Amino acid sequence: MELYRSLCAEKAEERKLKVMEENAKLGFRKLESKNARASLKLLPVIQGILMDAAINTDERVKQALAVLRKEGGRLLSAGPADHEGIPARS
Repeated sequence: MELYRSLCAEKAEERKLKVMEENAKLGFRKLESKNARASLKLLPVIQGILMDAAINTDERVKQALAVLRKEGGRLLSAGPADHEGIPARS
């Protein structure tokens, strides 16, 4: 009987861990979705900067990167860029 109780307790603990893992996955997905929606709001701003023909190409890129750093710092990876002015991809 003691063996049966310990086996049941072990299975209950495994189920509890699986539920906790699934809850963590759902929370992470919600966070990713929230960040993606916030990122989409920056697209019109970045497009406007990059399409402005009155400004030279280098300045447009600098301005776009400045907006991303200020408004969407999470979008840029924390690692160093492989090329000057181009953010590293994750």
